[in-house]
Amino acid sequence: GGTEHERRAGSYKVGTDKAYHDLSLANELYRRALYFRPSSITSMQCRAKVLIQLATTYQPLPTAMLSLQEAVALGRHLADLAPTSVSARETLAQAASLLSSILLETGNKVSSRDEDAGDLAREALQVL
Repeated sequence: GGTEHERRAGSYKVGTDKAYHDLSLANELYRRALYFRPSSITSMQCRAKVLIQLATTYQPLPTAMLSLQEAVALGRHLADLAPTSVSARETLAQAASLLSSILLETGNKVSSRDEDAGDLAREALQVL
């Protein structure tokens, strides 16, 4: 499933079409897993990490922002489900800080919410 595609993506050089293809498949498989088991901590964690990888290496800016928004949402939900998990907090912090950086560089806000780059940066620091 998703773990196998993630492993295969890691065997290719970063930035290659093959790695992108396998990461995209992993993302889709984790998305489907969450559809059937919405509270699956493993699927949430894995999908958030794959979304971060896709956003930082393969996606154009608008798509990367959407992926990071989703990774932040998954990270928040994951942190609620597993509050003692260091890995969950690290994933949330990474996604929030990356999205914050992009928002600072572009001067954008996250969708219709009042959340901005500063809010995300604070959240990234607080969860650690």
